[in-house]
Amino acid sequence: MSTKFNTFILTALASSSSFGLTPAASALPPVTAISGYSFTRSGMDLNYVAIEFDAAVLPFEVQAFVSKLGGCLAVPENGTDNFNAAISLVLIDTGAPEDNAAWLGIVHTPAGDGELHWSTIEGDSVYFLAFDKGGSSNSPEAPLGVALDAHSQQWFDVTLDDGSSNIRRAVLSFPASMLDCDADMIPDALVLALGLGEDQDGDGRLDWCAPAGDFNGDGIIGAADLSIMLANWGLGGETDLDADGTTGASDLAMLLAGWQQ
Repeated sequence: MSTKFNTFILTALASSSSFGLTPAASALPPVTAISGYSFTRSGMDLNYVAIEFDAAVLPFEVQAFVSKLGGCLAVPENGTDNFNAAISLVLIDTGAPEDNAAWLGIVHTPAGDGELHWSTIEGDSVYFLAFDKGGSSNSPEAPLGVALDAHSQQWFDVTLDDGSSNIRRAVLSFPASMLDCDADMIPDALVLALGLGEDQDGDGRLDWCAPAGDFNGDGIIGAADLSIMLANWGLGGETDLDADGTTGASDLAMLLAGWQQ
């Protein structure tokens, strides 16, 4: 298993746009810290993104936001997964005890049978659980969300219908194949949606990145870049400009559209 990480503690706060959220429409608070962490699960490359807001959020709000971008709240499937989620949080740790916890994408909604049925926010059953049994209320009568303690690597449940949660963090999960022009393990789409970067030319990439197709970093798209793309034909990686998993005709068209730019 390979891992990489990158961290940004933001000094300039940026407000997100308003989204149609569940259960109620809301705008996410400004972001104060964000960190990307890359790992491989069962042969699939994933990025966990730990994010901190300057005010409390609910898991439904965060899930609604990231699902529009192709991601979700993280749902660890085993102990290694859970460790990776905790590590991603430690990277933005401010040292304040109340900031150790972060939402995962796991909830319990009362089913009327007096039993706990843990599932993802999307409704899929969850089989791996890492609860701190001494700290969990596990009430079958109230909607519960799951938070991960970054230091103990254990979970605890949080009642969602009483408005008392002060959790400001969440662990997000994205496919590593998503466009990430600066290779910080934070998808460009997320950075743009949070208002932490700009895309003035509308190419879907952050403006501080080199033009799409400038593989050798000389500032223009030319013959050397074409050679790099052809050598990687049929494969993934940086030459897969449309992020469909392979370098092909559509990627070549995108490169030629920016020729000598």
